[in-house]
Amino acid sequence: ELRSFRQPPQRVLAVTNTLCLMFRQPPGWESGKLLLIRENFFEDLVYYDKRNIPNDIFEALEQICSVETFTPEYVRVGSLAAAALCEWIRSVYKFAKYERKMHGRNNELKDFEDLFKKRMSSLGQKRLKSEELCKQLEDFAKSR
Repeated sequence: ELRSFRQPPQRVLAVTNTLCLMFRQPPGWESGKLLLIRENFFEDLVYYDKRNIPNDIFEALEQICSVETFTPEYVRVGSLAAAALCEWIRSVYKFAKYERKMHGRNNELKDFEDLFKKRMSSLGQKRLKSEELCKQLEDFAKSR
């Protein structure tokens, strides 16, 4: 593919469009270039909030990352830098996917722990009531 900063290969454009999506910028090469040359762009990548990706972006990443050609190996033909960014995008998506899966399980675990605490509390109250009834029964038996 012909490499050009004015007209990038489609595989590079796919990466920059995905970055634009992730940073809530309009898609397109002009927006992508502005994003890439932004002063703190690499810090933005490092501190990207991958734990709290909005659903619309997560769902779009899910579709994008499922495309067979959205891989660093495929993108590398067009640009080594775009290949590295493709790898970053895929890693962020994998992390977010795992985080969402575990968040659901953590919530489920918390619900079970809450239920366990309620049942243990109820069991403790029943045990106290049982001990009270046993004492009353003993007192009754002694009084006869």
